[in-house]
Amino acid sequence: GVPLWTQSPEELAGISGWAAIRSAASTFVFMADPKLEESLYRATFGLTAGECEAIKNLLPRREVYIVQPELGVSKTVTLDVEREQYALNTSHPREAALRDQFIRAHGYEKGIQRFLDALDPQESHGLVQSQSLDPGGSLSEQAPSEGML
Repeated sequence: GVPLWTQSPEELAGISGWAAIRSAASTFVFMADPKLEESLYRATFGLTAGECEAIKNLLPRREVYIVQPELGVSKTVTLDVEREQYALNTSHPREAALRDQFIRAHGYEKGIQRFLDALDPQESHGLVQSQSLDPGGSLSEQAPSEGML
């Protein structure tokens, strides 16, 4: 199959021949969208009201909703990755910047370890504790601020 990614169902709905493309798709994967416009999702993807509600209630960056119309499958899936994989692959801008800062200051292996040490242990992934890298390359405690994360 061919993957199609979009931030907005309007993009797909506006494609000439979208109905044919949609009917050929075997799997739809939806990310959290608490502001989902139900009528648009229902018309664009053929979802039910219950499926739309499930997408609205997904935990961002933690859950996805998978729909396989031909198999009658619609299910919430929890994404659970090892902390090391999360550290290597995070695309969260503030986390990636901090990870890269640790790597520049300490080298690859020690930098990744420092970043892992800075991750909040209460979260299965992400969001750095209230620590930052000072110019000397060591961790220092700070009050949480928007610029830190």
